[in-house]
Amino acid sequence: NALIIIPTLSALHGVNNTEEELLQTGDTSADVPTLTRTLTLQFIESRPPFLQETREIVLSTEAHSDIADQLTTQLREKIGTLLSTSFPRRYGGRILYVDRELVFISSANPQGVQIGDEILSPTQQIVPPCLKQHQDTSTLLKVTAVTEDYAVAQLLRTNQPPADNDQLVLDYKHLSLEPYISSIIDLDFRSALLSAGVRLYPVAGFFLIRPFGAAEVALPVGESAALFPLHLYGGVELNWYIGSLLFSPRVGVGISAGLGIQNTQSFFFTHVGAIGSLTTSIWLARNVALSIDVGYAHWFGIYNTLQASATGAVARMLQGYGGILVGVGARMKL
Repeated sequence: NALIIIPTLSALHGVNNTEEELLQTGDTSADVPTLTRTLTLQFIESRPPFLQETREIVLSTEAHSDIADQLTTQLREKIGTLLSTSFPRRYGGRILYVDRELVFISSANPQGVQIGDEILSPTQQIVPPCLKQHQDTSTLLKVTAVTEDYAVAQLLRTNQPPADNDQLVLDYKHLSLEPYISSIIDLDFRSALLSAGVRLYPVAGFFLIRPFGAAEVALPVGESAALFPLHLYGGVELNWYIGSLLFSPRVGVGISAGLGIQNTQSFFFTHVGAIGSLTTSIWLARNVALSIDVGYAHWFGIYNTLQASATGAVARMLQGYGGILVGVGARMKL
């Protein structure tokens, strides 16, 4: 996968009339100060998804020297340094062999691909984004194993079957963000707790198992809002892909902080909790999925000194709460 490099002169320092004439005529015999130029380099991938990055470099030319040769040499050196340091994992491999849901791919750059990387295989060649066109990426692969000679990827999403020798590009996504709403319903179906929160997952570098972190604010349904539990928890989840479906059994532990109890300090830890659930996600697009969460959660009360003075819903929540967990959310890769 090639990079298109577009240089733009953004600043020119030390220019006077004599130097401007030298630039026009090519005469470098006069004694002139050093010229300093600041160039903005725009790097654009030549294939979908046409990712772009911008860097600035500074070039200097001395008097009584060939200005064109100086600029050419410095430009090559600085671009070479940028390509080796700022873009070390540019991937431009291809499909070697397709076996149903498994795709064997080449590793076309020195560092290759890593387990958990997501790879794109576009179906059509579209002009770069500087021409304000949009790409249509048909195939999404996730790397499951890497050897010295090739890598193995699982087919996650496609509009048409991938074929041998199809070109590939690396999908530069690092985090998955999942806002959600959920409810904890006690086993007697007498009370419920409604929660709104967000979960974060790393995308690159993980395949079968990966960590997650979450934060949510809960509110008792039909009760006085004297206590707002803030749940902070984390854990691990497994990932099993079947086409566009992702099944994620998850376990986690956390702590809860109480917010808003009158006549006491406004923020204090009240519970420790454990959560187990199964999330089923269906990918509607390359970076967006809808998810349904079903499981069980329980928060054990640890702030016993307040229970005697609390009443109603607050007292019940300080003693602990838990039950069947049901929720919906949307996963978005960033």
